[in-house]
Amino acid sequence: MTAIAAALDITTGLLTWAVAGHPQPQPLHLRRAHALAPRDVEASPPLGLMGWAGGDHVPQLASVGLEPGDSLLFYTDGVTDARDGVGEAFGEERLRDLLERAHSSGREPAEVLRHLVRSVMEHNAPAPLRDDATTIYVRWDAAAAARR
Repeated sequence: MTAIAAALDITTGLLTWAVAGHPQPQPLHLRRAHALAPRDVEASPPLGLMGWAGGDHVPQLASVGLEPGDSLLFYTDGVTDARDGVGEAFGEERLRDLLERAHSSGREPAEVLRHLVRSVMEHNAPAPLRDDATTIYVRWDAAAAARR
């Protein structure tokens, strides 16, 4: 089973996460409308295979200090593997470009996510997705957190 667990300290902006069973174990991180270079995080096997055949692998914890306005997208490979009628994948480059443009537009996170889902489904149309396409999109706003 693929799993993502994350905790965000809304007062400091420290995000800590672990991913199991996904080849891309870090989120897509945007700062000032630009995707940051991926962090070096080791991929972990799916939850049901941890400890299989004597292994004792535990998902690696990763963390990043967010700056106000930073956003992150956790996603499964079903998003980037969505294929159009001629077999072209949606791909990570298209995903980064879409998120950079949406982030710079100032759209609310829910609207960014709706736009992303719509884009993936339109790219894949008319066929159903071949794999799960799960997304979690978060934007940290220090000022809003301070008001709570």
